[in-house]
Amino acid sequence: MHLGARARSLQLLRHKAKATAEDPYQLVHSTSSSPLPLGVYFGDQSDASILYQVDGISRPVDPKDGIVRLAEHDDVSISMSGVAADGSRIRKIFHFFGNNYLFNLEVAVERPVLDGTKVWLEWSYHLPQEIVQQSYNQSSIKFLEDSSVTTELLSAISPETKEAITGRWIGVGDYYFIATVIAPQSGQLRYENRNYDFLVRAAGSESGGSFSVYAGPKQHVEMEPARLSLEKSIDLGWFTFLAYPLLVVLRFFLQSALQLRLGNCPAHHLHKGHILAPDPGKFEFHEGHAGSPAGD
Repeated sequence: MHLGARARSLQLLRHKAKATAEDPYQLVHSTSSSPLPLGVYFGDQSDASILYQVDGISRPVDPKDGIVRLAEHDDVSISMSGVAADGSRIRKIFHFFGNNYLFNLEVAVERPVLDGTKVWLEWSYHLPQEIVQQSYNQSSIKFLEDSSVTTELLSAISPETKEAITGRWIGVGDYYFIATVIAPQSGQLRYENRNYDFLVRAAGSESGGSFSVYAGPKQHVEMEPARLSLEKSIDLGWFTFLAYPLLVVLRFFLQSALQLRLGNCPAHHLHKGHILAPDPGKFEFHEGHAGSPAGD
C-alpha cells in the first residue's frame, strides 16, 4: 500500500548532486517529520494518512523489481485510489512521459466540501536553516502572476509565513533546478514556511482538477512543453529583460541551421534526440502503513 500516494524520491539520473559525487540529484527534500511532495488537501483534510491502492497501470511492470521503465517516446498512466476519513473516495491518476520532465496529475475527490473550499496540490521542500541562509546557489519560491514571475528568496521568508496570491503556477528550488505545481487554470496559489518546510500549493476546483508538475532543470528547451512561461523562472541576473529576447533569437537561428544541416528535419525530432532529450529519472511513491509518520 502507498501512504498518501506521495513522492518519496525523484532523482535526475544524469544530474549529480555534486560535481565530484556519484549520487544523482534529488528533487525531494524532506525529513522524517516533513510532509512529502504531491500531497492533496481539501477542507480540513489531507491525504497524508490515506492508504492508496494501485487500481491500474497502463504499461507492463517488470516482475523482477516492480519498476515501470519508459523509453524516450513512451508514457504511462498510474491510477491510485484511497478512502478519506469521511468515507469518500479520492483518486490520483499520474501520467508520466519518457521524454519530458513535465508530468500530469489528475485529482478527484468523491464528496467535495460543500462550502466551496478548493482542492489543493502541494509540493514540499525542506532545507535546514544553514543552507537557506547561504549566499551562493540561493533557493527561492517563484510564481507566475499575469505574465511576470515574482521571486521570493527562502532566506527572506520568515518562519510561520503564509502568503496567498493569484496566478497559474508556483515553484520552489535552487539556482539550477525547480519543482513547479501548475494549476488547471489561473487562480489561487499559496506558499508557506513551516519551520523550514517550504510549501507551495495550487488550487483546483471543489472536486479536484487536472494539475501538472514540472520537476527538473531550469533549461529553456525542457520547459517549453508546459507553454506557461516556465522559462521565466531561469535566473539570468540583472539583464534578464535583454537575455530572454536574445535566447529566443539564438534558438531560432540554431534550429534553422540544424534543419538545413539535416535536410530540413522537423525541429521536434531534434528536441527528442539522444543529445537534447531529457535525462531519465527515477520516481518512487511513498510506501508505508497508517501508523507511519505522515508529516502533515
